[in-house]
Amino acid sequence: MLKLLLLSLPLVAASPMPELDARAPPSAPAGWKSHGCHFDCYDGMNRYLPHFAYSSNRNSPRKCTKACAAAGYKFAGVQFGKECWCGNEIGGQLTDDSECFVKCPKSRGTCGGPCRNFIYGLA
Repeated sequence: MLKLLLLSLPLVAASPMPELDARAPPSAPAGWKSHGCHFDCYDGMNRYLPHFAYSSNRNSPRKCTKACAAAGYKFAGVQFGKECWCGNEIGGQLTDDSECFVKCPKSRGTCGGPCRNFIYGLA
């Protein structure tokens, strides 16, 4: 019996298991393209996305891109969960998407990170 059990273990261990990554950034809203996670943290001065749109407990990529487009900007960045920043140029050092790990308050996926914008641009 023990021999049979030991023979079956490699089969169980070798079975593929789906991986779920809660830190994965959400897909881009319709009409927008994802540009990844970028460093942007200068206390409001010389920021790469210089226009502060809002801070909201209901932040999401869709809400942020809508606010930035309404204000006439080409790029939108969600940062640190609640913040939305806008601009007309992408700037800041591109970082690994895993650095944009803060969850969006009211939607799936992530909304940037500390000093990290997950940036979307008009498609």
